[in-house]
Amino acid sequence: MSPREGDLEPDRSPHRFPALLLFPLLLLPGSATIEVSLKPTVRGFIGEDLQLSCKFRSSSPITQRLTVDWSFRPANGGSTHGILYYHSAVFPAAQGPLKDRVLWNGNVMNGNASIVVKNLTRIDNGTFSCVVQNPPDLSSFVPTTELTVVKREIPFRLSVVVVLMLLVVVPTVLVVTLLLVRTAKRFDCCGSNASKSPIEVVEGDSDASEDDLRSGCCRRCVACLQDTDEEDEDFQQFYPMSESVT
Repeated sequence: MSPREGDLEPDRSPHRFPALLLFPLLLLPGSATIEVSLKPTVRGFIGEDLQLSCKFRSSSPITQRLTVDWSFRPANGGSTHGILYYHSAVFPAAQGPLKDRVLWNGNVMNGNASIVVKNLTRIDNGTFSCVVQNPPDLSSFVPTTELTVVKREIPFRLSVVVVLMLLVVVPTVLVVTLLLVRTAKRFDCCGSNASKSPIEVVEGDSDASEDDLRSGCCRRCVACLQDTDEEDEDFQQFYPMSESVT
């Protein structure tokens, strides 16, 4: 076998090819490109899971020859690490910073090659790339997405507002309501006794003198205005500082 024939023999080894080595095949007649799309930037939170979406569209039917190659390069520099490889089955990386934390979440028949990164940490900041090959459709470039991992902030301002409403607004409303009820009872008591017409008075008690009517009305009003022990206990239960204020 001549050296040239040996170069043309297809490689049947299980290892994967770097995507850059496939670019010259785009120049061959009849070859087409496959469109792969990723979000330019994504943000995740420490300790949470995050899906990295990778969608593709191929003009050729999806076959078992389709491959997906996910890789990661840290933001602080360093070499690129392969984190997941798909070729009819899923092959997660056996080593590297994302070992055992990358799950396949795609469906190649629907043009989906997404993954999920579990339990994010700050060392996951960096660039992720997704290369999809579906011979004879080949990727003409390496799409990437920048991941930024931050700590999720607790909405302290909202919590403070809620606490203030519970500690200030609600007790104030209860105290005002109690005062209005007490005041309404007083005016209702005196008003109901003083609102009798002269005709009703004459019909009810024709022998009563004018002095007796006045003294009876005054006694009723004084009785209504006097606070009972039960009312004082209820009032101090809602507003215990009332005695010190007065």
